[in-house]
Amino acid sequence: VDNGYYPQHMGEIRLGAQTFSTMTTAGETVRGTLYLQRSAPTETDLNLLLRAIDVDGNELFRFDGWPFGSATSSWESEALWQDGHAFAIPADALSGNYRLEASFYDPATFETLGDIATIGWIAVTDGTEGNVPIADFGEIALLAVSPPTIVAQPGEEAAVTLLWRANASIDANY
Repeated sequence: VDNGYYPQHMGEIRLGAQTFSTMTTAGETVRGTLYLQRSAPTETDLNLLLRAIDVDGNELFRFDGWPFGSATSSWESEALWQDGHAFAIPADALSGNYRLEASFYDPATFETLGDIATIGWIAVTDGTEGNVPIADFGEIALLAVSPPTIVAQPGEEAAVTLLWRANASIDANY
């Protein structure tokens, strides 16, 4: 799934796409895959930092290490590398939108290589009627927004997923 943020260059590594879920409930597991490509030779084994953070910088989850347990110096140039991940969302996670970001760094120096890339968003709800809305319109409330999952060209459609809640019985069609 290419969500329009790609390709992102993170030093010698290029991110082509990702397939992470865009909506989940606290207590569930989020699964996804990064599709990576080494665009230039490297002798350094780089670490991937993948994390989901809220607007205040609080982490929902984090992965820090070699992508799929393989040294980046062993990757063939231009070959596509699939890096799968699964993260348990804490049962007490706050409802909201979390930025999914990825970067590569040298573990010897902690120097970040290339961009810290925003690669998507994950909307988390607690599965109850009491979720704090992003926006409240009286009879209805917007609980979460998930951005397009494709790169749209001018004139093409790109779907945005919205999670709504009725606050009361609704008689009108909006």
